[in-house]
Amino acid sequence: SWACWAVSWSRLTSPPKGVQDTMPMWSPNGREILFQRLGPGEKECGLYLIPASGGEPRNVSACKRGELASFSWFPDGHRLVGSELGAVNDDDGALHVLDLDTGAWTRLPYHKAPSDIDLGPMVSPDGRWIAFRRNISLSDVWRVPVAGGEPERLTDLRANLFGLAWTPDSR
Repeated sequence: SWACWAVSWSRLTSPPKGVQDTMPMWSPNGREILFQRLGPGEKECGLYLIPASGGEPRNVSACKRGELASFSWFPDGHRLVGSELGAVNDDDGALHVLDLDTGAWTRLPYHKAPSDIDLGPMVSPDGRWIAFRRNISLSDVWRVPVAGGEPERLTDLRANLFGLAWTPDSR
């Protein structure tokens, strides 16, 4: 037998004129959605959380408006890791962790050369590792413990990489 399913779409946000809500990401427990709010000015950017069922969005942090900024949830749902964060003091192309309860960003304590730019972080499902790509072009995949430390290079591709994903068993 065949079944047809209809998806019911509901608008969750109503940004003011000149403002755009982008990059939605479900929280690990599925109860909230993180998104970027861009505008109204050319450089204005904020990270917001909204209940998945709707309601008022809550501003949790400023962010950098750009194509390279990216974020990943920690499994606990209380923190994010982000890259290319211009809004963070002393952003040197390093990974930073955002505590969603306080709105405070902290640079991940790990080794990187001043010329390295670390992008596209993804926290492993078991919450032990952060995988990322190092450098914009001719990238490779690296990983570092979530507490920081010495990164480990996982590939020798020197390629344009467009996304990372973990298997459910964190491999």
